[in-house]
Amino acid sequence: MTTKKFKKFAKFLEVFLLLGSAMYTFMTGLLLVMYFFQDHSFSINVPVSGFGLFKATLNSPVKEDLLLAGLLVNVPVGITYTIVFFKGSRFFKSLVQNQTPFSKDNKKLISRISIVLMILGLAPSLMYSIILSFLMTNGYYMRFDIGVSFVVGAILYCVSEVINYGLELQQFSDDAV
Repeated sequence: MTTKKFKKFAKFLEVFLLLGSAMYTFMTGLLLVMYFFQDHSFSINVPVSGFGLFKATLNSPVKEDLLLAGLLVNVPVGITYTIVFFKGSRFFKSLVQNQTPFSKDNKKLISRISIVLMILGLAPSLMYSIILSFLMTNGYYMRFDIGVSFVVGAILYCVSEVINYGLELQQFSDDAV
């Protein structure tokens, strides 16, 4: 891939992630408005996509408990994805502006994003289970999934370590000259 193509693709990713950040902001706000100003004739799904490892229930939760648990999980998850997408767009913006990807700041940014993504791959289903089990008067709801965000975060963490290795090689090269 040539430098010109790389910059175009980095610009596309910058805009894409910025739009994703705006979408998550809008959807989180819409969720809050719907919950507090509607008659609760809608449902809230927990953002779990990936590998379902475990699910167990004793008695079915009522709709009000499902809505509240969904709200309490989706709002922090939506805010977190908004920040992750925004930070990711800033990384690609720095690449478009001819900054090197091999910097301590980029390594730190990618490392932090990867850790947050790994947490987002595990936490929503656990949070939902705990909150819903607490809200249910008799019974429990347990679910554990590994989301796709966990896998993406793990791959990004490897990329951050490759950047760290590149930084060490650059330091070694500078010291040798």
